[in-house]
This record gives sequence, structure tokens and C-alpha cells, in this order.
Amino acid sequence: MKLRTFKTIALASALGIAGAALPASASQVLRVKVPFAFVLAGQEFSAGQYRVNQSDNGLIIVQGEGRAVAVLSIPSDLAKPSDTSSLHFATSDSREYLVGVQVVGEGTRAIPRSGYQERKLTVASR
Repeated sequence: MKLRTFKTIALASALGIAGAALPASASQVLRVKVPFAFVLAGQEFSAGQYRVNQSDNGLIIVQGEGRAVAVLSIPSDLAKPSDTSSLHFATSDSREYLVGVQVVGEGTRAIPRSGYQERKLTVASR
């Protein structure tokens, strides 16, 4: 019984700490239609509608088509603020990989991956 109570308290504490950290970071949300299958964090995503949430702390969450994944990103060295939002893809072994996200007015956030040829998909603003 004591072990079960400890696990419950530990889980609640961990969720409380994670929840307390979330409001401190602003985020940007993009709704995009990706016309081809792609890979992110080792998971395959089919072509379709996605919601991409980019937080100021570098967390990127991709949700849609029955899948979701969260990855950490880093500021891109060559990134300059842009007047368009875009997702950056790279090709490796005949597969497309999501390797970066750029939100209007901000620099690109890179999702580390090696050995690819980069491609950019621009997101139209409404």
C-alpha cells in the first residue's frame, strides 16, 4: 500500500511540476497540410492535416492524422526572422524528415538530424 501511495504522489508531483512550467513559455501554433509522408523523432507520419505547436523553450509538438510527437529544437545558426511561417524538410534514403519550423517574425528552430538534402514548405497565412 505504501509503494502504491508513493507512486501516486510521485506521479502527481511530476505532473504538477510539468504543469507549472508550461505557462511560463509562450507558443505559436501552425495548422498545415503536408502533401507527403514524413518522419519525425523516428515516427512515420502520413500526408495530411497537422497542428504544429512551437514553444519559446524549444519544444515542438506535432499532432494530426492519429499521431503526435514532441521534440526539442535548437535555434538555427543562419535563421533570421521571416514574414512567412514554414516547415523545413530534408530528404534521406527516399524519406522526408521534418528538420525545422519557422514562425512569422521569428528565426528557424532546427530539429537535429544528419545526412539529408533540405527542402522548404511555406505555410500560407490567413
